[in-house]
Amino acid sequence: MKIKRLAILSALALPAAPIAVNADTVSYTFTGTVSSGFDDIGLFGAPGSENLAGASFTAVFDVNLARESIGGDILQVSGGTEFGTASPFVSESLTINGHTTNFVGGFFDIVLVNVGTEFMVDAIAANNNSLNFSFSNSSGSLPFSSLSAPLSYTAMASDETSGALVLGDGTGQAEADLNLLPTEVTIAPVPLPAAAWLMLSGLGGLGVMARKRKAA
Repeated sequence: MKIKRLAILSALALPAAPIAVNADTVSYTFTGTVSSGFDDIGLFGAPGSENLAGASFTAVFDVNLARESIGGDILQVSGGTEFGTASPFVSESLTINGHTTNFVGGFFDIVLVNVGTEFMVDAIAANNNSLNFSFSNSSGSLPFSSLSAPLSYTAMASDETSGALVLGDGTGQAEADLNLLPTEVTIAPVPLPAAAWLMLSGLGGLGVMARKRKAA
């Protein structure tokens, strides 16, 4: 009984929330350059930066795939108030010039793979703010065939790629409007946080102790 109590107390002493994040969660990372756009509110540097063209960017989406659906060659996971379900997006961020802004969609969020021809990630908020990226090739040569299989892909000359960040002030006036040209995308599982590994290893050790004690 003492060992069981120790196991329970060990589990309760560690943060429980992060563990649920990763069982079905993958990270989509897009890198590339800003092709055009402006940032009037200083998200990525001094306010009023009218031209961010040529700056490098990194965008990261952590997405839970528990509700993934498959229909023929189309695989997708979606959610948000438009769908009447919770968004599958755990977090979204965009980094330019060493400055990171966290984006929150929640209205129409979707990851879609049309096997061989299209890969798209789109986060849209209720006020029409959006952050999105896509790779497409009508020849069917894209390597995307899964929402979760680890992959690192660099765009080919025959691919069509696009991306954009649009942030408004709620009156229809854009405060940041960037055209983003992704050149590489990486799909990777979100690792268990250190606290989760600590808990699992601790419980495993307690199990071994229990078996030894029982054998004795």
